[in-house]
Amino acid sequence: MTIPEFLDRTLTRFPDRIAIRNTKEKPQEPREVTYRELDQMASKLAVGLAKMGIMKGDRLAIMSRPRIRFAAALLAITRLGGWVIPLDPTLTPSEVADIVDRSGAKVVLAPGELFDRLPSEGIERINFDDADEGTPFSSLLLDGSPPQVEIDEKDIAVLAYTSGTTGGAKGVLLSHGNLTADIEGCIKVMPITEQDAFLSIAPWHHILGLTTALLVPLYTGAMAMYTDDYRSIASLMKKNEVTIFTGVPKLYHTMYEKLMVQVKSSLMGRMMLPIAPRLVGKKIKESLTDGKSRFFISGSAPLDPKVALGFLRLGIRPLDS
Repeated sequence: MTIPEFLDRTLTRFPDRIAIRNTKEKPQEPREVTYRELDQMASKLAVGLAKMGIMKGDRLAIMSRPRIRFAAALLAITRLGGWVIPLDPTLTPSEVADIVDRSGAKVVLAPGELFDRLPSEGIERINFDDADEGTPFSSLLLDGSPPQVEIDEKDIAVLAYTSGTTGGAKGVLLSHGNLTADIEGCIKVMPITEQDAFLSIAPWHHILGLTTALLVPLYTGAMAMYTDDYRSIASLMKKNEVTIFTGVPKLYHTMYEKLMVQVKSSLMGRMMLPIAPRLVGKKIKESLTDGKSRFFISGSAPLDPKVALGFLRLGIRPLDS
């Protein structure tokens, strides 16, 4: 299955369910969009990109923190058979220029605050914020039908670049089939439904965030949210009735240590932890999400077995991807 195919399936089943909710205000964006609204935005953008001359096999970079327009851009590009190149928004100008050059990207979509890091020549720059610099995103939302492009599951959908821990960033080609197989593999071990609400601190330029925090929700009809504010996680989980959270091992290690300090700070907590850990875990989940939390997803590095077992003992399921 391709990305456009599974989105069409989700749209048919859940057109009026919320697809993505921004946890912070973004210029020119609504707070949330339904699957119908997200599909309409992606379709209009595909028309605009096609009129710019974008064709199957062209490479377009997205350099942004997760937001509604990021998701719409990814869906529009893949609908045209283009390659999405997700870029870390913390990259330096020289790192961006290097990846843009090596990838052959024709376009970079980014918020105005990052334009000073983008090459000023040789590429089309699309401004997510509709600011003066670059081509306003909204100017490309054109009515009409996007071109019908034949896309196979073997076609490339994403060109992802590593963090470069062993040298320069390395490009990794991911086909539509690679991504959908990854999604289906996740769903085999995670009983996800359209009733779930995802919150992630893993960004979408990282393959962990792209798959488990964006594409998995879109595949199942669930709702996706993102935050880069560690201090807001607990309040966002409760406010939005989050059922699934995606993070990195270091975060879970810190969370577990803080939870243990809180539990052991009271006489009742110290008494109950050894004899009824699941009851203690139930109280923790109720305090975080009014009991709505189902499990956590950990990825990008191995989760410390002691932390994983500690959460399991509390009846909180961490899934290490």
